[in-house]
Amino acid sequence: DFFVCLEENFVYWPDVVGMITFKTISHTICSICNHKSCQPVPTENQYIEFQCPPFQGQMSDILRKHFNSFEIMQNWRDEDGCKRETIGHSYTQIFDVTITSFIIVILKRIHRDHNGVLHIVKTKVHVDNEVVIVDSFGHSAKFKPIGVIEHRGNVVGNSVVGHYTADILN
Repeated sequence: DFFVCLEENFVYWPDVVGMITFKTISHTICSICNHKSCQPVPTENQYIEFQCPPFQGQMSDILRKHFNSFEIMQNWRDEDGCKRETIGHSYTQIFDVTITSFIIVILKRIHRDHNGVLHIVKTKVHVDNEVVIVDSFGHSAKFKPIGVIEHRGNVVGNSVVGHYTADILN
């Protein structure tokens, strides 16, 4: 609800939006010719969402995997390079860590199965120490978790019910 409210009123709260906004940029590298297909301009984000992993893990590992590594894109066509269908290495990076103060991460835990039934993914993700993130310029910065908002609840029919609690670093 907070982010919906923020998105609808960002012109009235530029100080809050400016503090939490960060930019990402994406590109894909061709595995045949090494051509780099780039997103033309960075995307502004107030938060970033990831699927909750199916196995227990660390938040720092999720962030490293997403920002410091690549996703393999099968059957990707290098339209601007060799024009061949191949494997692409797709990257999403923080555009510039020197101007990024915060990264808000939302783990998507609601899953709809093939029958349309809602489930909550209850995998434990431990919020651990700081993580080093490398940006699109090759600069690195440490980001330290300062808060966690947790939902405790259940699926009832086609709805999710429960309560949110927050833990904030002193």
